[in-house]
Formats: sequence, C-alpha cells, structure tokens
Amino acid sequence: MELFGRGPDAPSLFSRGELLQSVDRFTREVLVDLSRTEIGNAMISPWGVYDLMSLLRSSAGREAGLALGKVLCTSAMPHDVHSQLRVARADMLGTIDSGALASATAILTDTDVELKEEFRHVAAESFDADIRQVRFPEPACQEINEFARMKTDGRIPKIVDSLRNDARIVAANAISFVDKWQKPFPSDHSGPRPFHLASGDRVDVPMMELESTFEYGEDKLSQHLRLEYRCGLSMSLILPRPGISVSDALVSLQTLSSRAHHSYRGVVTLPRWKSEFEWNVLDWVMRKIDPAGPKLVFTEMASEPLSLSAFNQRTFIEVDEEGTDARAIGMFLMTASAKPKIVEPFEFRADRPFIYFIRSLSGIPLFAGIVKDPVG
Repeated sequence: MELFGRGPDAPSLFSRGELLQSVDRFTREVLVDLSRTEIGNAMISPWGVYDLMSLLRSSAGREAGLALGKVLCTSAMPHDVHSQLRVARADMLGTIDSGALASATAILTDTDVELKEEFRHVAAESFDADIRQVRFPEPACQEINEFARMKTDGRIPKIVDSLRNDARIVAANAISFVDKWQKPFPSDHSGPRPFHLASGDRVDVPMMELESTFEYGEDKLSQHLRLEYRCGLSMSLILPRPGISVSDALVSLQTLSSRAHHSYRGVVTLPRWKSEFEWNVLDWVMRKIDPAGPKLVFTEMASEPLSLSAFNQRTFIEVDEEGTDARAIGMFLMTASAKPKIVEPFEFRADRPFIYFIRSLSGIPLFAGIVKDPVG
C-alpha cells in the first residue's frame, strides 16, 4: 500500500523543479554539516544517496516516512518523488551518448525473504533495480562487493566488510562519471604551487593552469566558475574569498545552482587532486531526526518488519589536466526487526543463572522463578 494513501498509478503532484530544489537543499545541508567537522577532503554523491533513501522511504510506515521526507527536504508523497526521479534518471543517462555517465541499482535478499509486491514493483520500475535472491550473509557480502568493484572499474573495490548474521536485505547503487575537459589544462603549465590550508599553513601542491574564456561569476563572499566536459556536463566550483570559511560560504548561498552565468576571459589555477571518502549516512540521518520520534522500522518492504542497521556511501575522485574520474557506491542494510533471523543450529547453554516462566495457553505466567544454583 502506498505510504500516504495514493497508488503508484496516481498522477504526480511533484514537479521537476521541486525535485531539483529538494536535492539542492539536501546537498547544501550535507555539505554544511561536513564542512563543520574535522575531516579532510570530503565527497558525496547527493543524487546517489537521495535516490537510495527515496527507495528506502517507500517501504517505511507513515511516521518513519515523514521523518525521512524531512531529511530529504521534501513533503511530497513517495510516489510523486519516484516519478520525477525516474524521469530525471532517464534524461541524465539518455542525453549523454558518450557513455561518460552510468548508474545501476541492485537489491539482494536472503533466500527466505519475500518482498512485498508493491515494493518490488517500485524498485524495478521507478529505480530500475536488479533484484536477486542470494544466501546471506557471506555470499551476499561477496556479491554486493563485486557489484561495487564492477560498477566502479575497481576504483571502489568494496562497500562493506561483512554482513551481520541477521541481515535480510542489502541494496546498493553505483554512479560513475568519467570524461575529459572540453578545454584541457596544458600539462606544460602545471607545477608545484602553494595551497593555503584552513589552519593557516601553506603547502606546495601540483597546480594546473589554463587561460581561456569561462563561465564565471562572483559575489562578496565567493567566486564561481563552471568548467565544461566534452559530454556536456560541467563542474561548478565555489571559491570562498580569503578569510571566508567554506561553511560560511555555503550557509550564505540560497541555492547551489551555478552563479557563473556569463562568459569572461581569465586564468584558472586548479590543483590536481585524488581522494576517497566514506560517509556514514545513517549516523547523519539519526542526528537529523527527532530522537524522541518514531523508530525507523520498515513494514512495507518485505513480509516481515525490518530495521535499518546501516547506510553508507563510499566515493572516489581523481581530477587532472585531462578530465575527471568520479565514482560512488551507496548501500543500505536491512535486518530483522520483530523476529530476528536465527542461525541454525543455535545453541542455548543454560550454564549460568537464568529466569523461567510457566505460562498458560493464553500466555498468563502461572509460575515464575530464577535459578541461581540448580543444586542449592
């Protein structure tokens, strides 16, 4: 059943513009939070997490669904979000003939898990998910890591070290972008130059330089630049003015859409960089929702209620004179909620003090006791 009472065939009340605004606000909130931590370089795929969390939200109960909607910066019904995500995904992948951008989603379920038909339909039709049954935990762990390795060409060899014994479902999505600059940076202009760290220290790093015409803009707090790729996509850069922190620059922006609207001639100096990052999405989500609010229990995914026990994303990026190689793998893990999965044969060794009850057929405790010493 649809979370808010509207079926999957109902017309969408959520526009493309509203989706963009929602993803934009979501991205901004995440970046502001990450910028205020002590971590070094950070990179996420907002689209990847938004997409995967929207799939997750479709299986939540009403209260948990509303909580996740706030995290996603939308009050729209899940079906309406799914419709626009599906259209946006098709547009993104269909308009790029070079193959520079690719995405994939996989859902693995344990062999005895029965997905609810509506969730299966939503996952397959709206998220283009490949759904398979696999034995848990070790074979599923190997398969989801192989998915990560294959979809990132080995840049991200795995997404999870191991799966819990009570794991029931694992879902992952991959996003890959590899392309060259429309205007490459001449390698003979590259060399070590100073980079000023937030701490005030200065280090020498490999810098690239290009003089040309660029889409550029500026305001009191930052400069804005857009660098285009051959496929038509672009990288937007925001450079805070000296003395302005990254977090202050982000907070000042009403939107993350590029402010580089006009062409100007100039010189761009940009470092080469290569970094990897892992983001614990679940920890971030739990800080965003009301701790006194509903537990994140998901009743519309499978025949048994499930709990969200992990949600993370790993990313890789390398930027040089020729172009960019960027990859992301996101994953969420569902575990048994009301009825934990038992690894058979289990062992119940009552070799320490224990409690016992003798109950009637209706469950009334007729006798209750504690055994501390069986021979005492």
